[in-house]
Amino acid sequence: MKILINKYQVAFLTTLLLVLCEIGTLFFSELRLLKYFSLPFLFVIAILVRFKINTTNIYLNNELILSFLIMFFGLFFGWIRGNMSSRGLEEGYFIILPLLIVYLINNDNVLKHSNVVLMFLVYSSIYIFSIFSKLILVFKNPSLLIDGFTSSNLPTESSYAFVLGLFVIYFSLENKKWLFIISSIIFLLAFKRIALLGVIIVLFIILSNYLFKINKNKFIFPIVFGSILSVLVLISVGSGKFDKEIYNYTGKSANKILMGRQNLYKSAFERFPIEESILGNGLGSLTTYFKSEQKSKDSIIGDNLLLHSDLLKIILELGVLVFLIWIYLKTRINIFSSKSLAVFVYLLFLLLTDNVSIYFNVLLVYYFIQANYYSEKKKKQIESSSNT
Repeated sequence: MKILINKYQVAFLTTLLLVLCEIGTLFFSELRLLKYFSLPFLFVIAILVRFKINTTNIYLNNELILSFLIMFFGLFFGWIRGNMSSRGLEEGYFIILPLLIVYLINNDNVLKHSNVVLMFLVYSSIYIFSIFSKLILVFKNPSLLIDGFTSSNLPTESSYAFVLGLFVIYFSLENKKWLFIISSIIFLLAFKRIALLGVIIVLFIILSNYLFKINKNKFIFPIVFGSILSVLVLISVGSGKFDKEIYNYTGKSANKILMGRQNLYKSAFERFPIEESILGNGLGSLTTYFKSEQKSKDSIIGDNLLLHSDLLKIILELGVLVFLIWIYLKTRINIFSSKSLAVFVYLLFLLLTDNVSIYFNVLLVYYFIQANYYSEKKKKQIESSSNT
């Protein structure tokens, strides 16, 4: 009896195996870097087994073109502004890496529900292993869990919440009740307030769409407008225009509410004024600046090297004009079904509030889910046309 192993599935499993090596990070921190070498591994597999790259997934084609354009303009603006650095090349690689991996393994035998479940098992295992000692402590002392939720300082908090939130949304969309419950419990343990708020917003959109059957295309301009408005509010708050009002209303400083991010924004605006950012300052220029700023005695940014807002980062590094074109195209590309809309809104919320554009784990799962939804849509269209 012959066991046939699909070569695309082998490539997919190889990627997950390299990701799974993160479990060993507690013993060897360098193991977390293995996933960044997954692309060379896949190229070797592609050459050895001679598999053809599937170019029929229009969603992935469009995302790839847009990402390469972002890289090009980011590096080009860095060159003409004199801000060209190795960091720009690093960030370009981080941006394109997960998308290229999904593009290479794009195949009907790979893009399926069972593999999303497998990805969930891998990432939830890594997370649970990373917080296992804290988890034991919480089980012995449940009051720590309750106190942590009320004080927003949970012992089991982790950045894995960002990727786990994608699975919560996915299982909700697929009506997989038990997987939704299990993923929700693990997601809540990881407890990132930003991710939690994003999931709540998306679940509300899913419910609204289910109840009122809203046409997905009607969301495009509200999402684009909402993204622009959100960035304008972030710029205003970050530059200190509402400091007095925020303190009078909440009794806390804007910087404390933004968890130290206001200082980052102020520092970034001083170096790269918004009004001078019609054209960008170059990919990686913010991180390069923050590294140099940390050496200053008067630095207000602490140990932070990232801006914690990718939408704001795009404006400062690629310019206002590129941002406006990008947010429109990104929205058009990602809203091709009601399900893809829900997943995209979650990503957009993370892009507003964190640095997920260079988070390998988040983007790998995101592109995989979206590519899977596009593949499902095309299959349904083919079945529908063959039945008529």
